[in-house]
Amino acid sequence: MIGGTSTQHLSAQSDWDAEIDWGGSWETRAQITSPDNSVPLNSSTVTFQWSAGDGVSHYFLAIGSSPGSRDLGSFFGTATWFTAPGILLNGNPLYASLWSWSNGQWQEPLVYTYQRINAQAATPAQIVAPPNGSTLSGSSVTFQWSHGAGAAQYVLQVGSARGGYDLANQWVGLNTSSTVANLPLDGRPIFVMLWTQSSGQWRNYSYQYTAASSTATGTGTDRMLRFDGHDDFVQIPIDASETSHTVTIWFRTTNPDCGIFSATAASGGHDRHIYLSKGNLCSRVWNDETIATKDKDYADGNWHQVTHVFGGGMGGQRLFVDTQLAASGNLAQSAFSWQDLIQVGYSADKGFFQGDIYDVRLWNRALSVEEIASQYRQRPNLGDAYLLGYWTFDEDPASNEVLNSAPRGGGKGTLGGNAQVAADDPKRVSFQQ
Repeated sequence: MIGGTSTQHLSAQSDWDAEIDWGGSWETRAQITSPDNSVPLNSSTVTFQWSAGDGVSHYFLAIGSSPGSRDLGSFFGTATWFTAPGILLNGNPLYASLWSWSNGQWQEPLVYTYQRINAQAATPAQIVAPPNGSTLSGSSVTFQWSHGAGAAQYVLQVGSARGGYDLANQWVGLNTSSTVANLPLDGRPIFVMLWTQSSGQWRNYSYQYTAASSTATGTGTDRMLRFDGHDDFVQIPIDASETSHTVTIWFRTTNPDCGIFSATAASGGHDRHIYLSKGNLCSRVWNDETIATKDKDYADGNWHQVTHVFGGGMGGQRLFVDTQLAASGNLAQSAFSWQDLIQVGYSADKGFFQGDIYDVRLWNRALSVEEIASQYRQRPNLGDAYLLGYWTFDEDPASNEVLNSAPRGGGKGTLGGNAQVAADDPKRVSFQQ
């Protein structure tokens, strides 16, 4: 709150001072409106603003290190503002005395007291959570920091390279926490800088973290399937919806041209393809629309979750990668109505997958954008009546079976084309391999 006190004690610094004759009433005087004198001054350049007053034609502002003095600056004129440059931030009080000329005389001044920060003692804020050097908890992380002495504002920058801010560049005012979303989930180094502005200068502390590992990077006891790119695939008997469909798959590969998923039929035919072409993710729904990302490289050796959805409230088919919309089309249903199988690790449009796959989910409902984001790193709700299948591929390595944790739409799947151990079986490996 801005407040002022009146005084008749003005140190005479010139003939101007000596000639001032106090009179008038309190109500007519102009009053300083900015800056707020309850907030310490933290800049060496300060703009003072004041109200017009009642019948006031001229103003005199004295800025000094004692009430009524003007060793730090002064103003005389008709304007209702004045910028005082070069104020020393030494931690001492500053006094702004404002006189109003009305009714042919100078009114008694209002004197405002400000506290200056001590720039010599100003220190940047420091992040207190999460701890420096730790592994981040997920794709959305809240950073918290201490109050910086004399801080005017903070900026939080997050990058995948030292000094970079490709992941976040947040101007957060004087808030001491901020949440950064859509962080990578591949274990890469994450670099964070917290900037503090004080005394007109920017200072920062730097931090380094490790990105979280997605659900697909496991805990050391979970397993994934490793596909050789030659003939490995998984086959699961299940009837997926042709009118409202969502499938999500975690994958990791360095092969830019390979199949990932398709819906097939024992009697012949294939549909709902997901595959990589020159590093871009593509999907095709019969009859007949193909959509694809552009100028991407998802064969980068990092884990990604691809989500293919169409129908229902979503309308035309969509591809989401790591919860972000990456490609869209107009076809809202499939004409391949006799489908009775799905194949993981193979698409007739692009062949066999080479790399690792984990956590496949299939719904006979089109998930919303919000649901796609919320399930990204969460186990699905096994009580969801629309969840046809959830396969983690975490069975015993000696087993050839693929078990559905939400067995509503089909029987047991198999590594390869049948229940016999064969060359077309992908290998179960731990996430440490």
